[in-house]
Amino acid sequence: MTRNKINLSIYHNLYSRFNPLGICVIGLMLLGMSIISVASHADEIDADALDALDELNALNALEIRQLDYSQFALLPVQHQGRIKPLDSFARIHLKIFSHRNKLGELDAIEWLAEVILSPEKSYNRPLFKIRNLHGILQLPPKEDNLYSFYQISIALGKQQQLVEELRKSDYSQLTLAQQELVDLSYNSLVFFDISRSLSLFTPIFNIEDARLASYLEITENSPFNYLDAIKLNNRLNQFIEETLRSKQDSRAKDPSSPADFTATEIAALAFANLLGTLNNDKKSFLLKVLPGQWSSSWTSPWENIDLGDGSPDIARLFALWQELLEDYTNGDNEKWVTTSELLLGETLALYDSAASASPQWRLKLELFYNNARLFLIGMLLYMLAALVAIASPLIKRIGKRIGKRIGKQKHGLINDYKIGNLILAFIGGGIITQVMGIVIRMIILNRPPVSNFHESLLFVMVIIVAVGYGLELVKRNYLGTTIACTSGIILSLLGFYYQGQGDSMQMLIAVLNTNYWLATHVIVITMGYAAAIVTSILAHSYLAKYVLHQHKWHKRHKLASGLGRGQAEYLYNYMLGGSLIALFLMLLGTLLGGIWADQSWGRFWGWDPKENGALLIILWLILMLHARITSSVTPHVFAAGLVALNIVVVLSWFGVNLLNVGLHSYGFIDNNALLGLFGFIGLEVAYIAMSLGYGASCELQSSRTGGRA
Repeated sequence: MTRNKINLSIYHNLYSRFNPLGICVIGLMLLGMSIISVASHADEIDADALDALDELNALNALEIRQLDYSQFALLPVQHQGRIKPLDSFARIHLKIFSHRNKLGELDAIEWLAEVILSPEKSYNRPLFKIRNLHGILQLPPKEDNLYSFYQISIALGKQQQLVEELRKSDYSQLTLAQQELVDLSYNSLVFFDISRSLSLFTPIFNIEDARLASYLEITENSPFNYLDAIKLNNRLNQFIEETLRSKQDSRAKDPSSPADFTATEIAALAFANLLGTLNNDKKSFLLKVLPGQWSSSWTSPWENIDLGDGSPDIARLFALWQELLEDYTNGDNEKWVTTSELLLGETLALYDSAASASPQWRLKLELFYNNARLFLIGMLLYMLAALVAIASPLIKRIGKRIGKRIGKQKHGLINDYKIGNLILAFIGGGIITQVMGIVIRMIILNRPPVSNFHESLLFVMVIIVAVGYGLELVKRNYLGTTIACTSGIILSLLGFYYQGQGDSMQMLIAVLNTNYWLATHVIVITMGYAAAIVTSILAHSYLAKYVLHQHKWHKRHKLASGLGRGQAEYLYNYMLGGSLIALFLMLLGTLLGGIWADQSWGRFWGWDPKENGALLIILWLILMLHARITSSVTPHVFAAGLVALNIVVVLSWFGVNLLNVGLHSYGFIDNNALLGLFGFIGLEVAYIAMSLGYGASCELQSSRTGGRA
């Protein structure tokens, strides 16, 4: 009992002054939303935690990596319509295949180097993440659920007929397991395509037969690659034709003559067979590292050979890629770095001559963005701010004890103001790092900050956190901290998940390819989402205060002594003001969108699901404001309606994207979030029902006993 009293005394001062019930309820509500909405994909969101575990495990058996990949990571590649560093290409595909940023002890760029420069080794490395296919593919269960390309290829080969049937079906109508099977089949083909990108430089040919080597005019037992082999193709075909003709003539003259091939003839046929097999790699086109000389389209090495698009400049790049392969195989770091630098310079020089603009600084900026992990740093700073806020009573008590020992007994070393400054510093640092991340993305892509669902998450997050920071700076009552930290953490986690769906910096589709409308309609609508969410969070707090206020009159609980009309009034005013701001932004954004739609699609309004979602938010806000202004509802019912606004926003922002219909295809997301969406709606409805139900019960009981509510 004594210990419990001591613990309560620590927190009593904070409770009485800052009324944390509303804060705690808001935090739990939003945290519940995040847990439910991402639970089915926790392995993707938690990729950074898994990567950290990989780093710790790798320390036990870490082989010294001799090669410096800094220049290799900068090599440009054209992928999904834009030029990006090889590091980004590696991260995107590693994330798609394994849902991780690292693979054991290998960084993404080291993994890609192994795939394209030592593919046989990469085929045996566990890579592909499996969730629901162990039974279908008859794969043994593993703790990390990662399987190698060889394992996946054998398993898919046994299910080839099923895979072909599923590919012909409507993807949206497939079960999750069937969709995963189709995706796995496609991803295995993508991986194999990438792994064969440089096979034309690999010295896999070797003529050991002296007679055949002499006929082909090459040195026996001297390995050579496909580029050298195709130069021998005419002489090889001539040798095979002469051999077959000789066999036919011999059989014609003497039917009893032996039809067996000599060792030289067998070696020639084996050479021809290997050459024909390697010709299949001409289908490898994903690693487009060769700048187009007469167009903006880049080509892969195999694609360039197949198109006959060679030139002295391309031949120089071919030679450097071949040198790079040799340096990697030999583990010669000095030559590896030198060759990487030369290859980077030659590629950029060829690209500059065609594009008249050097992309090197953009490549370096994107590489910095990849390595800096700015949004992760921002989320960690929000977590630190939340931890400081939660532990503030304990921090003050420790500071008070230390103050007594050094003679500062009156206020102690740490007070509320200093703790508040520390919290603001952490939140401010998070805002700065994440704004920096958004600005870098804008510079790299040369467009406004919002063009897809992932970017809307980032933009809304920064706006909400900034609003929370401003509220905390003014009021110093931890409400702004709650808004900033919970929203920052949850939306960061969602952002990490949707970043794991592939490249988060894709080129724009045609309808979006206008910076004017991206800088007006899309940003204004996104700001409207943010304003509506902030308003709803304030309504959560208002309802919590309402319940605690009724509880005070019913139970005379001393922890409610800090509640007063002033706190309720400022929350009510903020709710009302937030509602008006959200309504203005949504109306303006919808009108701008209508003008854009008229220019792009030839109609102002078409009842598209995304348009209907924006209209739904507008109508709900008008309904609630009208009801309150006309005094048709009490303030706490008005607050409950604004809590429900959160449901309307989520349905309009997330929900319509799950339909995957309409003209706003650039905002579509997978339907795996459907369970989380329903879970969030259920939590919000339960919160409204419990708040209004308990508050009404307390009002009824207090009226019976003659109290005032």
